[in-house]
Amino acid sequence: MACVVLAAAGALLRGPGPELRPALRLRGGTADGAIGGLSGGSGCAAVALAAGGDSGEPDRRSLQEELTARYTGLSAGLDPSIAAAAADLAARVVDGLTATATDAEVDQLAAETAAYLTSHHPDYSKLAARVTVKRIHNHTSDSFADTMEALANYRHPRKGTPAPLVKQEFAELARKLAPRLEGAMRYERDFGYDYFGLRTLVRSYLLGLTPAGTPQERPQHMLMRVALAVHGEDVEGVLAAYDYMSRGLYTHATPTLFNAGCPRGQLCSCFLLTTRDDSVEGIFQTLSDCALISRSAGGIGLSISHVRASGSYIRSTGG
Repeated sequence: MACVVLAAAGALLRGPGPELRPALRLRGGTADGAIGGLSGGSGCAAVALAAGGDSGEPDRRSLQEELTARYTGLSAGLDPSIAAAAADLAARVVDGLTATATDAEVDQLAAETAAYLTSHHPDYSKLAARVTVKRIHNHTSDSFADTMEALANYRHPRKGTPAPLVKQEFAELARKLAPRLEGAMRYERDFGYDYFGLRTLVRSYLLGLTPAGTPQERPQHMLMRVALAVHGEDVEGVLAAYDYMSRGLYTHATPTLFNAGCPRGQLCSCFLLTTRDDSVEGIFQTLSDCALISRSAGGIGLSISHVRASGSYIRSTGG
């Protein structure tokens, strides 16, 4: 993928080959797609700006204009003031670019800048999320079955060793039911999250990592993964559960969102324990139990009524 290069002089962009070529345009992310720019386009920035002087102004203006078009499109359905201020957001982003900024950093700066403007209007949080969702969509598959297969064949990003994120049989089930499941996917609903909610999903819930640094799984993929893991071959149950979660009518608890369809497969939310014994061995065995539960995202309720009160006599040590 091309990246933003702010050339110190000459306004040249290095392409995929050894040659250098002039570049004035931001490729992708224009106001196309089904919902005013919420889908379609590569979303990848490719532009070069001179460090200063008149020679850099056309490039800067071109980038700002195309970012303005992108943010205007992504503002569809939000408060009209958000789209009206798209040029201001684009100007802030262009002014904040560094000499080594990549296209990912452009999107990150835009999202963080929009999130900062939430104090002006809460819809800026949704715009910030949409910028991030747009990038995730640009680097992930439109197919749920293909995504599950990729996660089943996932490799460690540094070591290259097999590190499956979903079970092979789960990916096979997704492929088997693909004719029914794929048509139910509503990827446009990914654009309904606010920035905090989306960042939480990206940070902790969505599986995999693409070469571009985005999750390999979209939010809608996660919801369908959960629905399929819970309802199995009951396709009607899968589709109903997915639709309800996708519309925000209900959600499963964190362990289910984390582990549905995964090799670990631990979907329980809460574990109630008592200390095994009032001894060093019992106390630390209980601690080990808690650690194992926590590793799989289980919640813990612990009773320590078996442990003697503070200041009690300890016969074995005379303490």
